[in-house]
Amino acid sequence: MLSEFFDKVKESYFGKAIRNISLIRKYNLHHILFKSMFYIKNLSIEETLRRQTNFYRELKAPLSHVPAISIFALPKSANVSISLALADTLKIAMLYDWASSHDLTRNVICVKPYAMRPRRGFIFCDHIPASELNLQTIKHFNIKSVAHIRDPRDAIVSWCKMNIQKYKVSGFASRFFTIDLMPHSNEVIIPSDKIFKAEFSKTLDWFLEYQYEGFVNWVRDWVIAKKNMGDLIHLTSFEEYINDHKSYFKKIYEFYAIQSTEIPPVYKKHFVKGISRNFEIEMTQEQRRFVTKMIPDIIYENTLIKP
Repeated sequence: MLSEFFDKVKESYFGKAIRNISLIRKYNLHHILFKSMFYIKNLSIEETLRRQTNFYRELKAPLSHVPAISIFALPKSANVSISLALADTLKIAMLYDWASSHDLTRNVICVKPYAMRPRRGFIFCDHIPASELNLQTIKHFNIKSVAHIRDPRDAIVSWCKMNIQKYKVSGFASRFFTIDLMPHSNEVIIPSDKIFKAEFSKTLDWFLEYQYEGFVNWVRDWVIAKKNMGDLIHLTSFEEYINDHKSYFKKIYEFYAIQSTEIPPVYKKHFVKGISRNFEIEMTQEQRRFVTKMIPDIIYENTLIKP
């Protein structure tokens, strides 16, 4: 019955539209909708392979003594570049979860890598919010976690530019990517072609209206979590990384008690400009006032992010 249902969905207009999305068109539709996935980077090969979670139990890579590293990061914060550099330097596997949902505010920590295998020899990276459920999971499984943030004003500019570029390459289909990971109240709001074809400030207006608040809340919640959970969370940022990447990685080593003197390099992939306060250049004066006003004082007081 289920197989017949999926066949009908795939042949429907919705199914065909989904299959046109470059991000997921290679994979069986029911895997995308119902199965938890990992990106697994086997360090002996170049590409990143996508597998079902049960494959993780059969991972043949040698089991490193490096403790498991968990990085929960804001989108467009160089987190993929950072995670890849750590994985390559420490010779451990990299897992990138696409498990619970495609919503920045509702993603849930997948506990399988922590429960099914000794907790070492891998780095786990995803856009996980500091929700009550996720914080309970961190406490219950005693998961030492790196919360990696970025100035939400810079992050939203970078996110907007990436979506514009995807639209230029993929057209209509790319608009589904725009809603991935992003919070919406009770309805899915997809930008029109007109939005992407407008001048940059007009396109950015749409992202500021519908998606910026989710970026701000994501950062705020992890700042609060750090204050409440102490030693289980290491709060760090894109700004700290670009200021001094060696100090940035050394603090992660200290947090996990990793005995290594080899500092990861700065990978340029997934790390384009590597500058902070780019919003001051890219935004209009009115937009700058709007985004700065929305950031609560707790972020300014506890991070390198400044008004």
